Amino acid sequence: MHAHAVLVCAAAAFAAIVATLHVMRRDVSPRARGISRYANGRTLVAMTLAFLALATATAAAAWITASSVLLVAAVSLATIAAAPEPASPAARARGIIHTAAGFVFFVSMAIGAVTVSGRGFAIQPTVAWLLAVVTMLFFAGLGGAPGLKEVRGLLQRACFALTVAWLVLIR
Repeated sequence: MHAHAVLVCAAAAFAAIVATLHVMRRDVSPRARGISRYANGRTLVAMTLAFLALATATAAAAWITASSVLLVAAVSLATIAAAPEPASPAARARGIIHTAAGFVFFVSMAIGAVTVSGRGFAIQPTVAWLLAVVTMLFFAGLGGAPGLKEVRGLLQRACFALTVAWLVLIR
């Protein structure tokens, strides 16, 4: 199968799974909580598969664009899938791994998107820069910035939506 077809199918699988989890898991606030919260309980397997699907799409993008930065993003996503956010404080080490891998993913995805965007459609650079800006806003929300900390879950979802949009624009 062609790398672009793999990328599109994997990105679509990620989006479909996460959309389904939004309906199934009404206990997770999309406004305040990240999608990693879906990787607990009865939806652990589904969210793990979603992260692996996005890792596959990102790895295909790394292959297509010959970007080592995107490869780092793909490996980070695989690490997130392997170390889901723990439901209990007793699994602190796994939580640290998950959080560190998440940080690496968001930073490397934004940098990778911006650095390779000249190779796609005219809208691709705009989506890449928008991803970079929203990623910065997401980090500001995580850091407690007034007005942003209350919507950090939405900002994270915007980062993932822009990531998927940017990925499917790759040629």
